[in-house]
Amino acid sequence: MRELLRHRDFRLILAGQSLSMFGDWTLLLVFGIWGKSLTGSNAIAGLMIFAMAGPGLLGPLGGLLADRVRRRHLMVTLNVLSLPPPPTAPAHWRPSPRLRPATGHATGDHT
Repeated sequence: MRELLRHRDFRLILAGQSLSMFGDWTLLLVFGIWGKSLTGSNAIAGLMIFAMAGPGLLGPLGGLLADRVRRRHLMVTLNVLSLPPPPTAPAHWRPSPRLRPATGHATGDHT
């Protein structure tokens, strides 16, 4: 491991992936809390967490794929696919009136 840490490129990718994973797990926790606060249902909170974490069960298939294709090409492709949608994509989405009180917009409280 020490030999790997001597390489700048490895340290950069390790730091970037560590920050990304921290953000992913934080989002997972927040979605569960958000589902519970919106609905009051533990089942909905659990379903939201499973919907986010469930695809992780496909990890062994990802390892199988990584063993059979060029890793650099696979990493670049997956990182491009994980980019957020363009800013114009949600322009037509309208939040449900039921969700607005959770953001404070329905009450006018913007603090």
